[in-house]
Amino acid sequence: MNIEETKKAIEIMQAYVDGKEIEYRYRGSTDWLSCAAIGPVWGFNKTDYRVKPEPLEVWHAVSDGFISTCKYDTRDACRDAFPDDWTPTLFREVIE
Repeated sequence: MNIEETKKAIEIMQAYVDGKEIEYRYRGSTDWLSCAAIGPVWGFNKTDYRVKPEPLEVWHAVSDGFISTCKYDTRDACRDAFPDDWTPTLFREVIE
């Protein structure tokens, strides 16, 4: 491992110590798997690791089947930006 790879490994291991969920995949695979059941078995020479990504969540206003193109971080901000006949709706990214 070079210095940059070592820094990345330390970052992942620290995230695990801090309680973050860690995922792994064998080199050449596209499927990320959770380490939650048994904990990570560190093998950086043949395995990639990452902190499980958090799904993106944004609020859009919806009315009569139309979805606003504006996105908001909070329900209140979305509600305040549109008339009462628009409904603030939370959209959550699906991560697989």
